[in-house]
Amino acid sequence: MDIDSINLPEDLKGLSDEELQDLSKQLRRYIIKTVSRTGGHLSSNLGIVELTIALHTVFSSPNDKIVFDVGHQCYAHKILTGRRERMASLRAKGGLSGFPVITESDYDAFGTGHAGTSVSAALGIDRAAQLLKKDQYSVAVVGDGALGNGMIYEAINDAGNSSNKLIIVLNDNNMSISPNVGAISSALSRMRSTRHYYTFKKAVQKCITGLPRFEAFLHRMKNGIKYMFVSGALFEELGLFYIGPVDGHNIKKLRKALERAKKVEGPVLVHVITQKGHGYKAAEKDPTRYHSSTAFMLRNGKKITKKKNRDTFVDKLSGCLIDLAEEDSRIVAVTAAMPDATGLNAFKERFPDRFFDVGIAEEHAITMAAGMAANGLRPVVPIYSTFLQRAYDSILHDVCIQNLPVIILADHAGVVGDDGKTHQGVFDISFLRTIPNITILTPVSPDEMQEAMKYCLALNAPCVIRYPKGDNGATFDRLEGFPKPIKTETDDAAHDCLILAVGVMLKQALDAKEILNENKVRAKVVGVRQVKPFDEELYPLIQENSAIITIEDNVLAGGFGSEIAEYITDNGLRCDLLRLGVPDRFIDHQTRSEALRELGLDSTGIANSVEEFLRRRK
Repeated sequence: MDIDSINLPEDLKGLSDEELQDLSKQLRRYIIKTVSRTGGHLSSNLGIVELTIALHTVFSSPNDKIVFDVGHQCYAHKILTGRRERMASLRAKGGLSGFPVITESDYDAFGTGHAGTSVSAALGIDRAAQLLKKDQYSVAVVGDGALGNGMIYEAINDAGNSSNKLIIVLNDNNMSISPNVGAISSALSRMRSTRHYYTFKKAVQKCITGLPRFEAFLHRMKNGIKYMFVSGALFEELGLFYIGPVDGHNIKKLRKALERAKKVEGPVLVHVITQKGHGYKAAEKDPTRYHSSTAFMLRNGKKITKKKNRDTFVDKLSGCLIDLAEEDSRIVAVTAAMPDATGLNAFKERFPDRFFDVGIAEEHAITMAAGMAANGLRPVVPIYSTFLQRAYDSILHDVCIQNLPVIILADHAGVVGDDGKTHQGVFDISFLRTIPNITILTPVSPDEMQEAMKYCLALNAPCVIRYPKGDNGATFDRLEGFPKPIKTETDDAAHDCLILAVGVMLKQALDAKEILNENKVRAKVVGVRQVKPFDEELYPLIQENSAIITIEDNVLAGGFGSEIAEYITDNGLRCDLLRLGVPDRFIDHQTRSEALRELGLDSTGIANSVEEFLRRRK
């Protein structure tokens, strides 16, 4: 069976297990070839190939609904559901998303980009099917890393007390982005080695049937055996019928387990053991490195990448955090399952007793950090901006109301590019600046990370440092006076307008200034390194100018531009304001430079907007 003859899941029906197993090898090679050209999530997709094939042979999508959690392991699913020819456009502007998207295909039952959402969504789908009399199965494919997220247990708590025929497929590869941690991961490790328990379980159940006099005794005996073999019998105690563990790379066994799950009345969990990066030795050896990859060339089985030109924000953070921790024993680091991506691995090696990985649990990470701060520590918590959204209540209720000195690092802030709508970090200024007691800093370049950290430590109050993916920032010689505004000209320089650029958008503003100069427009550019509280050094600048432009890589609604508009209105100033930022819509997957150009936030777009703004004022 050739992969080119498989266009829809129906084409899998009737194939033998051997043919399907051969197809999995072809599918895996196709994924490696695709990602080497487009970039994307490699390890997670290689590990789920056989499981995806089994799902599409046992269930009948799109009638049956399959929800993938986190969603970055959906490449095999996309190839098998009519999108093989479009895989070359993966994560590119106008091409396929790297995640399930309900508007992209009827086979994508639910859009997922954050961990822990699938069981809730699948349970909702199943309950809708019951009410609407639809004959369909509802399946949630959950990575074991997502089991560290509290939302999963809210959903299981509900599902386990219901009669819904919800099928949860646990894709257990002992990884999220980095190796999993915590009690749940440990429990799964024990389950992987206790297959014989289920043979005993069947025998005990058979003994109980027909012996009511001894039923209570035998039931206790069954539970005793269960706890001997499986610590806590985690899922069955939560009301789920447990099937497994199952070899996740054996299609015959997978199909048998899934067929059995279909016959269970009520919610069921199928525990599948897979290997992240399976079938590609480099990814098997280092699944974290190959979790999310840029495009690459292969040479002797190794990934060949270009050497980066300069340190990123994360690189600078990694070094300065260790330096500061050497001097201050109160500093601890907390991560929500992303020590490598957020630059904490070196800190972990240097200070293992002061490093805490809580799993995919952003809310818990922030509130735990608040507890640490309340008892004398200085916790530093780097979380991607898109995931920080999940911890909003913890920031407001647990950190800021109590005015606790937690330093939150909003990594991947702003326009992040090809991960698309679910991962853009363009909302954090808006949802954070409304909270009292918080300080929001926006360094303009990686070189300012150490000064930002020192400033936060000295404040002894809730702080957020907002910075982008990579090294997207202005290049300056050493800057002093952090976090005061960066005035790029002398105060008496004549100019037609004042441009206030937030953080790394200073680079685009300065490039736009050069274009404006060529067109005989004089602009004074100021780099804003503190969004909240409002920097008093901005007061005279705003009061002295009648034409003001703000630039930010945040949504316009409630952002920095809104802060300036509020100041102008509240103080009765007579000036015109142009706010440049992200409009009221989500940003599709594309490169960061493409997105900035589309939003009018590249240097040319900014210059054009400024010129049009000044023309309208005449």
